[in-house]
Amino acid sequence: MLVPKTNINVGGRPCGKPAGLGYPFLLIITFLSGLPPTFSMNRNRLVITAAMLAALSLALEFVPTIKMGVIDLDIVGVPWLISTFVLGLGGGLVTSAIAAIGIALLTPSGWIGAVMKLLATLPLVLAVGIAKWKFGMGKVSLGTAFCVGALARVLGMLALNYYWAIPLFTGLTFEQGIAQFPPEMIIIPNFILACVDFFGAYVLVTSTRLKERVDAFSR
Repeated sequence: MLVPKTNINVGGRPCGKPAGLGYPFLLIITFLSGLPPTFSMNRNRLVITAAMLAALSLALEFVPTIKMGVIDLDIVGVPWLISTFVLGLGGGLVTSAIAAIGIALLTPSGWIGAVMKLLATLPLVLAVGIAKWKFGMGKVSLGTAFCVGALARVLGMLALNYYWAIPLFTGLTFEQGIAQFPPEMIIIPNFILACVDFFGAYVLVTSTRLKERVDAFSR
């Protein structure tokens, strides 16, 4: 996501912690440790669990980030991919939608930050969700999903920034935008974020009790 920090800091973090910040973490800890691994997933349970992961994602909006140029390297998208791994495509989309609405309403980046985060992370959610649905949790299918999702993210963010975000916030033309913000300033951070989202979620899913749920859902 590229938005010049002189206008708006997409992914920017306000000082201090909001009241009740620990509540989403309590919810996710309960989910990780308290539910039986073979419970029957119904629509209500899926929505509730997806909303819990969206709440965790919103809490992570207030965690300090690493700045890479004008892009914040954050872990906000990790719960979106956890939801996709565990709940499938439907759960990933529900978590993404709820989290994006929360970002629009509750964070300084507002609706622009929400749109950028949603469009940046959605390619991986779709790729992983479809791969899991069609082919299961095999390494080949997930590896292919990562490559497709990461490539789609990078290409999408290049187009979105050069044709929308940069002209909107700087008034630069397409050619001027490329000159002032070389493609590598967008490609490298977005690829790093794709790796963080995918592999962060994958490690958490496969190295905790979430793995049992993934196995149960995949059968």
